[in-house]
Amino acid sequence: MAEERESTRTDREGAAYRSSAESRAQLVAQLQAMGIVRSEALAMALQAVPREAFVPAIASSEGVARVYLDEPIIIKRDERGMPLSSSSAPSMMAIMLEQLAVQPGMRVLEIGTGTGYNTAILAELAGPTGKITTIDIDPELAEKARAHLAAAGYHWVQVLCADGTNGYPAAAPYDRIVVTAAAPDIEPAWIEQLAEGGRLVLPLELYRYQRSQLSLALEKHRGVLTGYGATQASFIPLRSEPYGDRSPQTSLMVLGIMHQREHVSIQLSGNPVEMADPAQQRYLLRLLTQEPRLYDLNLGAAARDFIRYLEVRYGGTELISAYSGHAAWGFEGWAFGIYVAEARRRQEAAGGLALLRPAAAAPDDTALQKALVYGHEKALRRLVDLAREWQQLHWPSLEHLYIRVYPRSAHLVPAAHEWLVVRPSVQLLLTFRR
Repeated sequence: MAEERESTRTDREGAAYRSSAESRAQLVAQLQAMGIVRSEALAMALQAVPREAFVPAIASSEGVARVYLDEPIIIKRDERGMPLSSSSAPSMMAIMLEQLAVQPGMRVLEIGTGTGYNTAILAELAGPTGKITTIDIDPELAEKARAHLAAAGYHWVQVLCADGTNGYPAAAPYDRIVVTAAAPDIEPAWIEQLAEGGRLVLPLELYRYQRSQLSLALEKHRGVLTGYGATQASFIPLRSEPYGDRSPQTSLMVLGIMHQREHVSIQLSGNPVEMADPAQQRYLLRLLTQEPRLYDLNLGAAARDFIRYLEVRYGGTELISAYSGHAAWGFEGWAFGIYVAEARRRQEAAGGLALLRPAAAAPDDTALQKALVYGHEKALRRLVDLAREWQQLHWPSLEHLYIRVYPRSAHLVPAAHEWLVVRPSVQLLLTFRR
């Protein structure tokens, strides 16, 4: 009987191993088909690391197949139920790992250990001659990640419980530094501890009222960080002593109406929207309960790139975003555009709103590429002007974003088509280059 039980257990373990290996292979093939995994080294690292070893509770309760879906897995929430930490979607991990371009033998610092899964992939990429140091501010998560890494065979990875905004000077300089949480700043410690010619990859919150971040790959040369190209990212905010346990940066104005005995709402955010202004809330409610007019900006399939341009160039000043879950507002899903507030003097024109929705997956759904115009056309005229500006720059996408990072003390004068973004520790000089 004992031999039969042992044989049954061995069969189960063998089946579980095959299921995991097959799921990993399918995930890698999916990410390669999407054009996200491009290097053979990253494909092999993803194939080598069993994700279920780092989220064992999820694998046990929901099965191994759930672990290999291209979705984030929340691993800790606060007392309000808000996510504090997660294992990011594999596609987002792969995007940042391709940006990071870890080579064998490199010294790597990871800010935000989480489950330790991304750390294990870094260890595979750096190889036995590399050195991986990972930091998490949460003692419970750091201890669990240390155990997960050890159980998976990565005993040599250094797991620390500390505030990652300070880096870890004892093991510096680093060839690569990666931040796996949304950062509102580029910390001086990260720049100082990065080796000359080294690379920093992080999801940066460019503006306060944006719904997502930019994943940037910045290289250090003579003390200045520069980067070409960016990817949209969505990460849980970095937890650290200077920032505290921050809620997401986006502040929302939520407007609601009764529609056919159902309460429906729309969420608005952006610098032009004064969240606490009751008069503005009433005015926006009047605008959005009107039937919108349609205006074709003739953007074609590039509508999504234009929206990204607006987010990066005007996200701190003019852009607003809207999310509607019901067609009562004239659209469903996300929309982005320009809002002109209601004039306070009668002789001035009234305000207005012009929203653009990203192009749909179906190429014949042309309605989703048209601006929705509410109220006065002043907002539409501004949106048309910005579309012309984008076209004159030869329709740049995030791939064409060029970034230079300087200390706050530097005196910078932007040239034509350049603009400054000021963060607590640094200034970013940005432009688009084709």
